[in-house]
Amino acid sequence: MILEKIKANYLSLTDSEKKVANYILNMPEDVIHYSITELANWSGASETTVYRLVKKLGYVGYQKFKIDLARQITLPNIDSGDRNDLMHSIYDHNLKLIKNAYEIMVQEKDRYEKVRDKILSAQKVLFYAVGLSYPVALDASLRFSSLGLPAPVYCDPHMQVMVGANLNEKSVLICVSHSGVIRDIKKSAEVAKSSSAYVVAITSSRNSPLGRVADITLHSTASDPNVSEFMVNRMGEIFVIDVLYKFVVSKMKNMNEHFEKLSEVLKPKRYQ
Repeated sequence: MILEKIKANYLSLTDSEKKVANYILNMPEDVIHYSITELANWSGASETTVYRLVKKLGYVGYQKFKIDLARQITLPNIDSGDRNDLMHSIYDHNLKLIKNAYEIMVQEKDRYEKVRDKILSAQKVLFYAVGLSYPVALDASLRFSSLGLPAPVYCDPHMQVMVGANLNEKSVLICVSHSGVIRDIKKSAEVAKSSSAYVVAITSSRNSPLGRVADITLHSTASDPNVSEFMVNRMGEIFVIDVLYKFVVSKMKNMNEHFEKLSEVLKPKRYQ
């Protein structure tokens, strides 16, 4: 068990090795997606230090270390075990996702501020997503639309490229993709960027095709690669959207009055 090995060997590690060890202990779900270079960069150490730590843990190569780490943090099978244990496991997993996402946000606070300012000065804010990421983008569209911003959402790749071709430098496009490796969303982002739109990626991947196209990336929490994509939730992306939305709200004036007016408009839609 890698995490237990790290804890057991912690006191014998050098200061630089402890930096890497601390990062692995705090962010194991992210580390399983990293190359050795990325782990070195994110932990503030060198590649040599990462390799030295991996050897101390009994591995001759970094790839085998990642495979074993991924196995350790894999969620239990949905069909096995006591249902109460399963619920508690899911509860713990979601708490960990939010905790890890928050730790990433702290490191990327300046990115949130930059995207917030871009949104506030934009003429149009759009959301693109496909597949299982679409509900997250739809929620984002509804929330930003409630602020009086033009904030449509598009899930059809053909519509995305047609709309993207007509954007300009006053447009902010926010692409939601947990993996960041979907061809359609990357292509749609490229078209929008070629039209001078400011492209934001919300993804868990640290070096994804979508992230390389985007002007800026807001990172969510990475999932276990051994878990089916249909078992991965989007809690990290939802949290990112929530924080970004409230960053924007915090800079807008008279919002209490605005929300009260909106509530009055919606009253006829509700049973009393």
